[in-house]
Amino acid sequence: MTETQAPYFSPQPKPEKPNRNSDYLKWIRRQPCGKSKLPGPCEAHHVRRSYWGAGGSQKPHDYVTVPRRTEYHKPEYDGEERRICREIITMQLKYIEEKYGVGESELAYRKIIETIMNHIESKRR
Repeated sequence: MTETQAPYFSPQPKPEKPNRNSDYLKWIRRQPCGKSKLPGPCEAHHVRRSYWGAGGSQKPHDYVTVPRRTEYHKPEYDGEERRICREIITMQLKYIEEKYGVGESELAYRKIIETIMNHIESKRR
């Protein structure tokens, strides 16, 4: 085999294990259904998208879940992807606020400070 030829077998890196959080899943199950807005109990629907750490046959991170009543717990379709992304972020922010008492504006403030500090550090290098 010459240097320009690709090797016969090119191993793929092992995917990282998805983050698991049973407290977050319990909290999601108590929320109203994101589709019907009816009160729980709901199921934690893991949204499967490759850029969220899972393909079609893999369960993604627990933080990529939305509350769904049983009748709505089915695969999502691409047409709803933007709404689903918004719903996931809203659920994560609501959980953080309830669990840690940190609101969305404080999280945004912390993110701004972190971004500024990272920028300052990068200029020092």
